[in-house]
Amino acid sequence: MEGTKKEKLSSLKEISTPDSQNNPWVQLSNTDWHAKFVPDSAAGLAEFAPLDWVFPWVQSGAQYKRKWPIGVTPNALRKRWRELFSTGEVDPAAFVQDRDLLVSSEKTDVFSAEQLPPLTAPTASTSMVKPVRYGYRSFDRQWCLPDHRVGTYIRQQFWDCLSADQLYFATVTSTPLGGGPALTVSPYVPDLDYFRGSYGAKNIHPLYRSSDARPANISSCLLLVLTDTYGQEISPKDVALYTFGLLGTGAYTARFQDELEESAARVPFTTNYELFKETRDFGQSLIFEQTWGERGSELNQFGQPTRARFQGQAQIQLETPSTSYPERWIYDAESHQLTVGEAVFTQVLPEVMAFNVSGMNVVGSWLGYRMKEPAGKSSSPLDRIQAETWELDRELLELLWQVEFFVKAEPEGARLLEEVATGDLVPVKLLGPPETSETKAPKRKKINQEEIF
Repeated sequence: MEGTKKEKLSSLKEISTPDSQNNPWVQLSNTDWHAKFVPDSAAGLAEFAPLDWVFPWVQSGAQYKRKWPIGVTPNALRKRWRELFSTGEVDPAAFVQDRDLLVSSEKTDVFSAEQLPPLTAPTASTSMVKPVRYGYRSFDRQWCLPDHRVGTYIRQQFWDCLSADQLYFATVTSTPLGGGPALTVSPYVPDLDYFRGSYGAKNIHPLYRSSDARPANISSCLLLVLTDTYGQEISPKDVALYTFGLLGTGAYTARFQDELEESAARVPFTTNYELFKETRDFGQSLIFEQTWGERGSELNQFGQPTRARFQGQAQIQLETPSTSYPERWIYDAESHQLTVGEAVFTQVLPEVMAFNVSGMNVVGSWLGYRMKEPAGKSSSPLDRIQAETWELDRELLELLWQVEFFVKAEPEGARLLEEVATGDLVPVKLLGPPETSETKAPKRKKINQEEIF
C-alpha cells in the first residue's frame, strides 16, 4: 500500500474480507511458517539462495568520515596533504576530527602494521602514504590514502585480503533495490556507499578471505552441493562469476521489480551444468568490463589480459585544452552530444546517460565528483582542492564505453536469467546457511604492499 496517510486510510476502508467474492486477496500457499509474508510472486525469491549463503563473510565498506583523503587523482591528494600542514603543523579544523579519530591519534600502517607518527608529530608532514586506487562508487574508481590516521573506519580486513585476484561484490539491503544491476563489483577496497552513493550498510561481499586467495569466501556447503549436482568440480570463482552473470545487469531488477520491494537479491542455482557454464562465462565478461580489464581475463606471458576491452560508439570530437578545467557539463539527447567544459563527446546514447544503479545516475555522478567544484557535501576546505589540470577525457570516454557495454548486455542477461529462473533449480534447503566460522571476518596478518600494487 503506497501513498499519503490520507490515501492509505482511504484504501483500508475499501478492503473486503477474504470470504467475500471477487476480492483481490491472494492466498499464500507456502507451507514454511518461516517464509516471508508476501504473495507467491515475491515468495518465489525464497527458492533462491540469499547472498550471504553464497558469500558468508559480509562487511560494511570503508568509511573515512571525511572526504578529503579520497580524490579523483593522486595529485589532488598530494595537494590536500600539503595544505593540511601549510601552517607548519596539522590544521584540526581542516582535518575534521570526530569522536573516534583525532589528529593526535596513534595508528599503525595498513600494510606493515608498523607504528606511524601521529599527525601532531614534527615528522608527520613527510609521512604521507602512497595513494592507491579506491572503489568509490559503482563504475567510479578514485584514489585514496590508505591510512588509519585519516580514515575512521577503513576496514583493515579488506586491505588484508586485497590482491590482484580479489573481487569485492556490492549490493544494498537497507533500502529496496531500484533499477539497474542488483550487484556491482570493485577490484579495489570499496567505500561504504560504493553501490549507489547512499544507504551503505553491511553488504560488501569479498570473493577471497586472504591476499593469497585462500580460502575463498564461498560457502563450502554450496560448493559441495553444486559439485555433486553437476558431477564436475566447481571452484569458488565459478560460483562468483555465475552469480554476477545473473545479478550484474539490469535484467534481474527488471524481472523481480515487485518481489524486490520485500526482499534483498537472492541467487537461483540451476541444475543444468551447461546453463551454469554459459551464465558463468557471461558473468566473467561483465566483470572484465566493470573492473577496467583488471579481472576476468586470462593473462599472457607478459601479465597482460588476453582479451580487449569493449569500445563503444562514443567518440571525442574536441578535447579539453591543457589550460582548462571543466566547471559544468550538459547533454543534448537529440544530437547525442555530451559537452564537458570545452570538450565535446559525440554519439553518446541516451540509454548510456540514463543508466543508473538503484537511482544513482552513473555518468552524472562520475562527472559531478570531477568538476572544478565537486558535487556533494563538504566538511573541509580540503575537499574542494582538485588537480591543477584536467587529464580525464580518455577516462570519461572509457566510462561511456563501459556503461554502453552494460546497456547492450542486458538482453543477454535477461535471456540467461529467464532460462535459469524457469528451469529446474537446486533446492535452497539443500544449501542451508554457512558455517559460523565462515561468516566471521579473518584475523589480521601483515602483507607486502609491493605484491599488491
